[in-house]
Amino acid sequence: MLKLAVVFFLVAHGVVAAPARVSLGVGSEISISTTDFTGTYSGTTSTTTSRGQIAARAFVDLVYGELSMGYSLLTASTEPTVGTSDVHFYAVSLMDFSVGAMVKLPFTVGSIVLYPFVGLDYAANVMYVDDKGSDLRSSVSPDGLLRRGGPWISAGVGIDVLTYDILHLRIEAAYCFNPIQTGAALDAVSTLGTLSLSPPRQGIAIRLLSSWTIN
Repeated sequence: MLKLAVVFFLVAHGVVAAPARVSLGVGSEISISTTDFTGTYSGTTSTTTSRGQIAARAFVDLVYGELSMGYSLLTASTEPTVGTSDVHFYAVSLMDFSVGAMVKLPFTVGSIVLYPFVGLDYAANVMYVDDKGSDLRSSVSPDGLLRRGGPWISAGVGIDVLTYDILHLRIEAAYCFNPIQTGAALDAVSTLGTLSLSPPRQGIAIRLLSSWTIN
């Protein structure tokens, strides 16, 4: 993760030094996707489905391209299904670090800028814990952790609104797909029981971003 961050900032530093319009920005993202959790505790099994996760990201905009990095967080809590004992199952939290690049084609429509884009992000899992602090990463195979993150291909459209000359408000919507995700469950064991997680293969990302032109 540290190496990915260093590479990102080195590239960004070179970009800022180039004689082109450059913007720096930050923002948030909601990913709409399905992740199934199946927990077993004291011999009782229950399943819950998470419909999305949140993320924070920073980026360097190069007019026709973009470099980005960020963290995403997903939390879920398994609870008994109807007809089982009233036992509350444990919660889990997952955090991923990602770096990405995007190619876009902006064009102006009135006072706004529209741009279709395609992008490639690579995510790496950096945290997978339950609500008792157990590190679930230690019981998941390296291949499983790779499939939890890995490459994500995206395609979508963005709207860039110019405000106050150098301040931009940006909204993006993208379809995202993980080409190496097989749909197989990732099994983990903690002090509370066992947990099976089925990572998503695809999803929809909605981003709200702001940027500042620096040259």
